[in-house]
Amino acid sequence: MTTTSTVIVLHLIVFMGDESVVDALPVETTLSYDAGDPWAVLITFDVGEDKAVKWRLDRGVLAAGLNAESGEGDVRVWAASEQDIVIRLSNADHACMFRAPADEVGAFLDSTYRLVPDGAEPGYLNIDTELDDLLGGDQPS
Repeated sequence: MTTTSTVIVLHLIVFMGDESVVDALPVETTLSYDAGDPWAVLITFDVGEDKAVKWRLDRGVLAAGLNAESGEGDVRVWAASEQDIVIRLSNADHACMFRAPADEVGAFLDSTYRLVPDGAEPGYLNIDTELDDLLGGDQPS
C-alpha cells in the first residue's frame, strides 16, 4: 500500500469583530497521503458542493504543529490544548482557522510515517508525477 487516508471532522472557527469565538462549525474533511508525493498531506473539505476544496500541507509542518507552533505563510499549525490543534489556512484574499482533534491527526500522521519514514522522503519521490502536477497535467510527450 502506498496511500492512506482518514475522514475527520474539523471545526471552522468563526470570529466576531472583536475576535471572540462565536461558534465552531463542523466540516467533514479527508486527510490523504500518497507515498509518491512524500512531503505532502492533502486535506479535502466536503463543503456540500460538486467540487471539493483541497489544500496541500507539508507533512512535517502538520506533525510539528501537534506540539508547537509550526509553519509560515499560507499554512500555520499549533497546539491549542492537549486535545486540539489549530490549522490556519490563508491566501492573498482570505484566511480561515480550523480546530482539529490532535489524537486523530496524530494517528493519521503515524500511518503516513509507516509508509514513508521521516527522512526517507527523497527515495519515494515520483518525479514524473511532480512534473505533471507542476505543468498542469495532460502535457504532450
